[in-house]
Amino acid sequence: MNFFNRLFDLKNSKKDLDFSKCEYRFSDSKKLKYYRFIDEANVPLCRMNKADEYLRQNKNKISNSDMLLYLENHDKIIYSTIKQEIKLKQLADHNRFLKERLEITAPSDLLMELVCVFYIREDEDPYKFSKDIHNQKIQQLMVDMEGNLHDFFYRAGLASLLPSPTGLIKNANGLLKNYQQQANLFKDRETKLSEALS
Repeated sequence: MNFFNRLFDLKNSKKDLDFSKCEYRFSDSKKLKYYRFIDEANVPLCRMNKADEYLRQNKNKISNSDMLLYLENHDKIIYSTIKQEIKLKQLADHNRFLKERLEITAPSDLLMELVCVFYIREDEDPYKFSKDIHNQKIQQLMVDMEGNLHDFFYRAGLASLLPSPTGLIKNANGLLKNYQQQANLFKDRETKLSEALS
């Protein structure tokens, strides 16, 4: 019955949150404790589904919302009434922007999305996924880990998704910051294009 409840996220509503299958990992600057499941077999399906979604976005190096915006803009260009040669140039430029985006490591915000699925805050039900708490964790940890993101992501088990620095970790932190800036530029460019095409 426990397996069935865990599988379908039908945990009995308890006043006390059950962290018995988790271990303490760290505390944030607000002194809130974060836990992680000891055995990944105990991670609830709702968390595994979210982890899968964020892992896919990290491997694609672009969020679902950014990709949807790109595709909507692409459609607007294709179906626009502008001259054919201008349309072809816009499509070529638009594809170049996406290629540039895909050449970078996943931006820090996408990496943090993945981390925050697996690290459970002490006021969070380990057997449920709360988008509100998830977003709060992202905001807090991005502030707390400023300048040390590479080390944090490495310790969180995301080494395979990180840039391989040839120098110091400081260089890797700079790369992560640069990649985030490039991702933000892409999003800004797509937003402006969307407004111009509307």
